[in-house]
Amino acid sequence: MAEKWKRWNVAPHIDSPCADISFSYKGPNALAVTMHFSRVVDRPNRDLVLWFKDAIALRWWSESSVLSEYGVAIPRCSAEKWCSWPFPLSRVQNSAWLREHAAKNPGEAQGRDHFALVSMNDVCELLAVSVIATWIDGDAD
Repeated sequence: MAEKWKRWNVAPHIDSPCADISFSYKGPNALAVTMHFSRVVDRPNRDLVLWFKDAIALRWWSESSVLSEYGVAIPRCSAEKWCSWPFPLSRVQNSAWLREHAAKNPGEAQGRDHFALVSMNDVCELLAVSVIATWIDGDAD
């Protein structure tokens, strides 16, 4: 079955792309990813922090152009002004990457999801279990 990127609506009011992504790893139960929406021109001064639990893998590209190599349809932002931009948060269904991990260590991969986080400048993918999402004040000021 082919991979499919599905819009992941983990937090309300996301209608634009995200400018940048940063992360902080403090152990397997504390991987924080910050989606910097505040750095997009004419957007509210707020960023989204995603706390992932039980992350087993992370891959990162500093160039979002890598998405064209995936060969899958990636959800787009719904606001007319941003409709050509990828929606910043996706869950990957039928993930080949997750299947690769499951083939090597089925127990470790059990219950994990494949998350894809996309900004104007970065792509971050990870395999993890649960997520807590929180809006914080942005750093664009």
